[in-house]
Order: sequence, then structure tokens, then C-alpha cells
Amino acid sequence: MSKSETLKPGEPGYRWGSFAPAGLFKGAGIPTGPRVNTFIECGCCGHYHREDFRGDCREDSERYTVDQLPENAEVIDDDN
Repeated sequence: MSKSETLKPGEPGYRWGSFAPAGLFKGAGIPTGPRVNTFIECGCCGHYHREDFRGDCREDSERYTVDQLPENAEVIDDDN
């Protein structure tokens, strides 16, 4: 392949530049340090996420059902 040819994402030999698209890696958007115990229902997936979560809602470690919420969790009603 000559230098003038450009590979497209998904083609063999294609490499991302110095960045990676957000949400592409497991754990993307999960804050570090102490976590909040406040949860909000996701309008996209129907599960609950911590209020400080800014990642992909398909991240299993950050997706909770009502039964999985901690006993002292505060749930924010976002219907207002």
C-alpha cells in the first residue's frame, strides 16, 4: 500500500490515532475516587446508573436493577 492510500476503520491494518472514541473501552466514563450513592433511572436502557456516571449505559458494572441498588441508595426522580 502506498502512502497516498488511506485505510478506513475496520480495514486490516487500520490503527487509531492518538485517541480512541469515547465508550470504546471497558470502564470508559467511570469516575475514580469515592463514588456517590445517588442513582438515576436511565431513559435509554431502563436501568439505574450512579449520578456521576458518564459512560456507556451498556457497561454492566454500572447498570443496576431496582433489586441491585444498595440498601441506602438515594434514587433521584428525573420526571420533573
